[in-house]
Amino acid sequence: MEESPSSRAKCGYCYKKIPLGELRIAMPQGRWNTLGFFHYDCWHERALRTMNYHSMGYKRAEEAHDDYTEKIIHDRIREITREAKSKKLRIGP
Repeated sequence: MEESPSSRAKCGYCYKKIPLGELRIAMPQGRWNTLGFFHYDCWHERALRTMNYHSMGYKRAEEAHDDYTEKIIHDRIREITREAKSKKLRIGP
């Protein structure tokens, strides 16, 4: 856990930049022990979700994760559509 020394790192959870001086958490990622960085709030949300999944059991956790993933996709589509409309871009045929 440290203050971000620059604003180049992206959060491994929300994929937004971590601003200079903001609290971030470094976690080992992948096979080569590279570090992945997270906003503190994103890391906390991820940890709570993981603990909930462990308490549910495999089948219910898988269904909950699928619902969560679907919600994230729908929210992102809505965000892209709203941005395109504000820029007066055409979406679709």
